[in-house]
Amino acid sequence: MSTVSYPTESLPGPVPVSLELPTGWSTGPAPLSAFAAVAPEEVAGVYSNAVVSIARIDEATGLDELGEMIAQDLADVPGAVMIDEQRVDLDGVPGLLRVTELDAPEVGAYQVIQVATLAKLGDGVADAVTVTVTLSLSAPADHVEACRQIAKSLKVGTAA
Repeated sequence: MSTVSYPTESLPGPVPVSLELPTGWSTGPAPLSAFAAVAPEEVAGVYSNAVVSIARIDEATGLDELGEMIAQDLADVPGAVMIDEQRVDLDGVPGLLRVTELDAPEVGAYQVIQVATLAKLGDGVADAVTVTVTLSLSAPADHVEACRQIAKSLKVGTAA
């Protein structure tokens, strides 16, 4: 019998991440996620929030493949329509921004802004890092832009 420790050089822990949040937002742990953040006040009836997730994946996974993987998160939700997808620069790291509108009576009307990137850790290992910002579909344009900036502020690795 032998003891295995984690994290170690051969079994790296999750990549460090950071996110820029507006003044007043609070953070805390979230199940199956790195952390979550929530706005201090409702905007158009919804407390906007951001959830950062880190998942260990194969280092050979590309950004397009990661985009397909995260698209599946909302693909089966009735009323979900992707309205934008584009490559973004996350402080020198390539990322993918996806915006989905969700308008279904059983869940409500939301805009979901996701930014995802890959952090290659070596030895065939990478972390997929995703920030998902959820806000009211009827939020004013300045709030939508602020939430988009939160998502695009994602930094991974030594940049975090």
